[in-house]
Amino acid sequence: MSRGPHSSKPRREFEDVHVVDVAEGGLCMGRLPSGEVVLVRGAVPGDVVNGIEVGKQKRLKVMQPTMFTSHSSNRAMPVCQHFGQCGGCTRQNIAYSHQMALKEKKVADTLTRLGGVAGAAFLPILPSPKKFYYRNRLDYAFGAQRWVQKTDDLATLGQLPGAGFHVQGRFDKVLHLNRCHLMQEPANRLRLWLFNWAIQNGVSMWHAREHTGILRSLVIRQTTLGDLMVQVIYGRHFEELKALTDAMLQEFPAITSMFTILNPKPNDSIWDLEMDLVFGKSYITETLNGINFQYGPKSFFQTNPAGAAMLVQRAIDIAEIKADWKVVDLYCGVGAFTLHAARLAQFAVGVETVPEAVEFANLNAAANGYSNAKFIASETDKALHDAFQLAGDVNLLITDPPRNGMDVGTIQKTMALAPPKILYVSCNPATQARDIALLAEKYSVEVAQPVDMFPQTDHVENIALLKRRDY
Repeated sequence: MSRGPHSSKPRREFEDVHVVDVAEGGLCMGRLPSGEVVLVRGAVPGDVVNGIEVGKQKRLKVMQPTMFTSHSSNRAMPVCQHFGQCGGCTRQNIAYSHQMALKEKKVADTLTRLGGVAGAAFLPILPSPKKFYYRNRLDYAFGAQRWVQKTDDLATLGQLPGAGFHVQGRFDKVLHLNRCHLMQEPANRLRLWLFNWAIQNGVSMWHAREHTGILRSLVIRQTTLGDLMVQVIYGRHFEELKALTDAMLQEFPAITSMFTILNPKPNDSIWDLEMDLVFGKSYITETLNGINFQYGPKSFFQTNPAGAAMLVQRAIDIAEIKADWKVVDLYCGVGAFTLHAARLAQFAVGVETVPEAVEFANLNAAANGYSNAKFIASETDKALHDAFQLAGDVNLLITDPPRNGMDVGTIQKTMALAPPKILYVSCNPATQARDIALLAEKYSVEVAQPVDMFPQTDHVENIALLKRRDY
């Protein structure tokens, strides 16, 4: 924001602001009687508020409510004590049914406005099977300086370390969590145990600005089959590392895989680093719709397993795969969509950039008995032609890219190869709509199916089935 609440410039006052929609970053969209649009903190659609200006964001004024003249019927009581400070579950104050309505509208508006989609069947959103404790992975940060609000005891709390999440927009401050409602136990107990062990044993926390300290982060992954993987990331060598891992394994016998990772770099990325297996298996196993998937510490897997089973099955159903079809799956990870397609199709080829994921994908195909599924490790735009050659006359292209969407080279090659149908699964409707607009010369959207994979947040997954116009 360009200026904060303590600016010397007088702050503008607002009255009778009707909150009409959600915006990014946990904010909402408000409309003044004059028609002017402002961003509103701490409100939900349907509220009517008075307030003061506290800054600007994306050329819009940001206001803080000072009085609610009426409360929305869509309000809910947040379950988390950290709501309002943590930037994770920013929509806990909105009733879940209304969260679904907002996400459904977001998908339809985005695909229509940015993607030029017309005439498609926009299906009702599918809610997440779980509203809380739905994640199978969390990345907890440890910091030498915890985040404190101005109402806290700055002299005391401000000097303490913290274990939780980075505060939104602050890489150097960690919000210390007592309890997080995103992941089932023992996730909270593991984080707090490691935090307390470090303090008791004089092991320092990472200072993000000075690049000093030892304990940096803890990654926890667990599956519905009972596997539990932990990754302890530290900033420099320390003598107590083995004592730490031994103590953790004794305290948490449910751990099935443990890795330690040395990361002395300024940034938190660990994908280019060695991961030392100090206990158990090098992988964990999850099941989706009767298919088992092994994956390792560098492999992507959907973070909401119950939602993932629903998402994948719904996408495959929408595609209506026939027994004689050939399918290519881009950004395939460890083969979730590929193997579901292979269960119905004649042949399926998966393409993935991460070599470890491809190794697990091939293992998963063999372990589940799918000899009609093959995988290629390469950049998607480079491997696309090879995948089509391997598959033969391709009937369906599945693409499930990361949040930034498909790159231009991959879209161009897709247009050149021109499969009859494209099943586009996305966690970001904006980039999906952008890519759909680029494909519009040859393809039209037949069906759009939003799926809620991230309750209590603004994020929404969407399945779009595209059909070649001359098909």
